[in-house]
Amino acid sequence: MTQKEFFGNPKLAPILTLVCILAWAGAFPLIKLGYREILLPQIADKLVFAGIRFTLAGVVAMLFAKLLGRSFNVPTASCWRNLGIFTLINITLHYLFSYVGLAYITSSRGVILDTMGSFIMIMLSCWLFADDKLTLTKLLGCALGFAGVLVMNWQPGQDLLADITFMGDGMILLNTLCIAWGGIWAKFVSKEMDVMVATAYSLFFGGGIIWLIGVVTGGSIAFTSSTAIWITAVLVGISAFSFCIYNQLLSYNPISKIAIFSSFMPIAGVIISGWLLGEPFVLRYYVAAIIVACGIYIINRSKK
Repeated sequence: MTQKEFFGNPKLAPILTLVCILAWAGAFPLIKLGYREILLPQIADKLVFAGIRFTLAGVVAMLFAKLLGRSFNVPTASCWRNLGIFTLINITLHYLFSYVGLAYITSSRGVILDTMGSFIMIMLSCWLFADDKLTLTKLLGCALGFAGVLVMNWQPGQDLLADITFMGDGMILLNTLCIAWGGIWAKFVSKEMDVMVATAYSLFFGGGIIWLIGVVTGGSIAFTSSTAIWITAVLVGISAFSFCIYNQLLSYNPISKIAIFSSFMPIAGVIISGWLLGEPFVLRYYVAAIIVACGIYIINRSKK
């Protein structure tokens, strides 16, 4: 079975996508647990932590690609250019904007803005790729996905549009553009080289740049317990596994059928946090999950 037959299988692709989304969602409570073990008071410290995580994830992804016999050849100057753009957008700028923005706004507003990246990716894909048509069914699925995220974060009397700032909302919106274009660029890169290898390179070099920026701006990190090391190791594994699988799914399927699953990630994240961290369960989380699931089902039932 070829890579295209495996990752492009219409029955298997949704399962693999959901596994990636659940893995990423599980990273949120793990990061919270890590913060209990590792003191990261400044944004620069968090950037060092993120840089270490993604650089090591790149090493793990390279080892995995090597074991699978993937070619590490970057054949042309055009391929190097696309790989560089992919690295810059998908890892470096994505997480720089995310870490800075979340320091200035509430997590609920950040989640709503962040989720927009998936819907922007769907719109761009329908515009750029002939195999991904924009239909009323997909628009309805996107609307349900976004509605689910709004339901999850809705609280009586809360004004989610108050106190808009560039350093907060602006950074998260830039982050959503990186999410969208990163997914699109994965499809471009996959036409010239093995996408798993491209992902490994992007994690390694993109994480290295974030690490360097964190150090230059005064960040540092100290692993003071074995628990902190194990949590970091699991986060590294999640990044390596999820990025490698997810980017291949984007490469071999209509992007809209894959990207819509990302709307489920914040909901899964709070539910998993409740299980692992004892955070309170709220009925609207489950209502939101049902709404998002309906949106995912509608889009994946469409023929194109």
